[in-house]
Formats: sequence, C-alpha cells, structure tokens
Amino acid sequence: MEILTETMENNEIIIPYQDIIVFGDSLSDVGNANIATNNTQFPSPPYNNGRATNGFNIVELVAEKIGLGGSVSTPSFLGGDNFAVGGAELGQGFSALSAPNLGTQINTYLQNNTPEEGDLFFLFGGGNDIVFNSEVSPQIMVDNVVDHISTLVQAGADAFGVFNAPPIDASPFVNTLGASELTKAVQLQYNTLLDSALDQLREDLGVTIYEFDTDEVFATIVDDPDSFGLTNLTDQVLDAQTLTPVGNPNEFFWWDDLHPTGRINEIFSDTFSQQIISSAPPLSPQLSLVTAGSAENDNLDSAFMDNGFTGDNQILFTGSGMDTIDISQVGSNSRIDTGSGDDTLFAGTNNRIILGDGDDKLFISTSGGGNRITGEEGADQFWLYTDEGAIPNNPNIISDFNPDEDVIGFLNTTLSLGSSDFSYSQDGSDVIITAFGQDVGILLNTTIADSNFVFA
Repeated sequence: MEILTETMENNEIIIPYQDIIVFGDSLSDVGNANIATNNTQFPSPPYNNGRATNGFNIVELVAEKIGLGGSVSTPSFLGGDNFAVGGAELGQGFSALSAPNLGTQINTYLQNNTPEEGDLFFLFGGGNDIVFNSEVSPQIMVDNVVDHISTLVQAGADAFGVFNAPPIDASPFVNTLGASELTKAVQLQYNTLLDSALDQLREDLGVTIYEFDTDEVFATIVDDPDSFGLTNLTDQVLDAQTLTPVGNPNEFFWWDDLHPTGRINEIFSDTFSQQIISSAPPLSPQLSLVTAGSAENDNLDSAFMDNGFTGDNQILFTGSGMDTIDISQVGSNSRIDTGSGDDTLFAGTNNRIILGDGDDKLFISTSGGGNRITGEEGADQFWLYTDEGAIPNNPNIISDFNPDEDVIGFLNTTLSLGSSDFSYSQDGSDVIITAFGQDVGILLNTTIADSNFVFA
C-alpha cells in the first residue's frame, strides 16, 4: 500500500457528497461520551475536547480532506451529525460499557431524520465487541453491520464508508492482558467476513460502499515507521496517572492504552480520503471543488484563479515540487495540502493546512486566523504574525509543532522576547502564544523554548 498516493492530474473533480453522518465508537466520537459522563471519560486536557485522542479523529479528518468538514465534528447530543459514542458496540441496545450501540444510534437518527441525496454514512465499530466480549462471534458482528446498512438503504441511503476492525490487538491494553494473539485471530476473521459481506451488499443493493481497511494501513506503518516519523508503536504516550505525555505524541502510535494519537489518525485519514477522491467523477460546479497541482514547482494564487483555484471552500493538492501558494487575499475555509518539497504558503482565515514533508514556510496574512495547521516532517517555519497592529481574530492551531526543528516567526514587528506585549505559556500539554493581549497561536501537545522564536 502507498500512503498519500497522488491520484489526480492537473484537473478538477467533484466529491459527490454534501454531508457525512457518523455512527461509531470512541474512534469517531467527538464528544457524546464526554457529555454523557460530565467530561470524565475523556477529560480535556489532555484529551482534545471530548475526543479519545490528543488531536482530531479519523472521520473528522477524512471529512475535511474531501471538503465536508463541519457538523461531523459536532456531537449529536449538541445537534450535530456525529452520533458515535465512546464504548459502543456494533449491535442494538447498549454495550458492556453502557453506551448506545450502533443500531441504537441509527434508530435515534432515523427517528428525526431521513437520508437525503448526497449523504454519506460512516460506520466505525467492532473494537469494543472484540475486547469486552469474551465469546464474541465475528459472524454476528458482520450480520449487525449488514443489518445496519440494509436499514439505512430502506430509509433512502445509498453511500457508505465502513471501517473494519482496528488493530486493537496491538494496543497496550490488550497486550497487558496477554490477549494479543486471540484478539488478532478474531479481528482477522471479522475483517475477512466483512469484506465478503460488503461485496455482496454492493451487488445486491446497488449502493456505494467504501471499505476502509485500518489493518492494512497499520501494517504499512509497522513495515516502515521511520517514514512516518514514528519511534514507538507499542507504548502509550499518555501517563495514566499524571495524564501528561511522557514523550512527543507525534512519534507514538498509541495515545492511551486503547486509542491512537492524532498523528496516527492523520495517516489513516490520508489513505481513506484518497479512496473517496480517486473515485470522484468529473467536475460539476454545484459540488465540492478539488484542484490538483503537478509534480513540478507550482505557483498558485487564488486572487488570479490560477489553475481554476479560487481559494474559497475548496481543496488544493499541490503534489511534489517546491510550490508557492497564496490564498492570503482571496478565499477562506479551504483545505490546502502542499505535499512533499520545500513549500511556501501565504494563508488567510479558517483554512485546514497540511504542509507535508519538507522544510516549509507558512505566513499568516494580516489579521488572518482560525487556521488548523499540520507541519508534518521537516524544519518548518510558522509565521503567525506578519504586520504590526494586525492581530488575528482567532488563534491559529498547530497540531504537530516540533521544538527540535520548527520555529514560530513574528514579521514586521517591534515585538521581542522581552516585550511586555508578548508572552507564551504552557497550558497543560499545549502552548499558548499571545501578542498584544490576543492569543495568536495554540500549539497542541508540545513544548517550546525561547530559541524557537524568530522576530524580524
């Protein structure tokens, strides 16, 4: 398997979906379990606002990467489209952990909703069935998934994304129990049966089903962890007693004893989003727009609609090469992935930015803010403040700042480390950066030192 395969040429495609509805367990829950337990199941900090990880979960990241971020990041208990609850199993009723199972979540959805054209339904479960039921039947697990899809199809649904059982056998929790081999055997049997059942459903019902193979991506990571910047695939980075990381979460597979880090979710989501993108049909102006660069050095400016890219609610993949992208003057709410190479990006407001591998430079424009940024590998420069007096309205969030090689920059300013108008502080596992009384940057799950700042 190749992660982050470049599937698009210099053209535009559409994503034939308008909304994602999620049913699942803690790997896709964005806060329902926390709401139900008064912020005790996944306390924030160190968990990220009710998620079972330090970053964002897989379904959110897939949604963003295909241009459908939004209510999938809002728990259904607050009116969103994400019905997943930590602890859920695949069947009906309630789980061994007292969470509403996927069948109950679907029934709750159908009580007040009808599937509409353009809806894509995600089903993500199975791990809790395997771990917390000693006599679990893989066939019954598969039958539950088949029943759920059939129920939704009868209600009008026609597109699904189904995640097979995650590599729970490799988790610290299962390894501590000495049950890794038994768990692995059940996972493999379930995943094999599920694959055949989904093929049959496609044929019988004539629906679209994306099968997201978590086990295969895990095997790819295990084969070459160095290529993903990972140094530890077995231990949890979160100390269970102090609830603080014992290392750099971006180098660990496991966040706690059962759940992966945000970095791992990014890797999984790269592959799964590509499955959807690679099957997308030609451009229709009414649907989500995706623009792809080339393998050469691209220069794209949304103000001039280079290559059809306007920078407004769009997706841009630039591929390899030393690319320059400017979305600072025109456009917002886009997803930008610069791929590999030493890239330079000028950004504005409310974008999802992935700089990819390489020594990249990001400049946030005057008053730009609210961007969610992932630097990935390489020595990156994050210039969060580029003009004296123009303070971002909202802080920019960086998910993987590496204090060993990355820097935070302030441009065209009289600020300095000793200035009374500048400060930074450690807030739990995060770093808050403040200028002129306004938070301009939040660095998740990391630390920082004076040497990481540049003023020019």
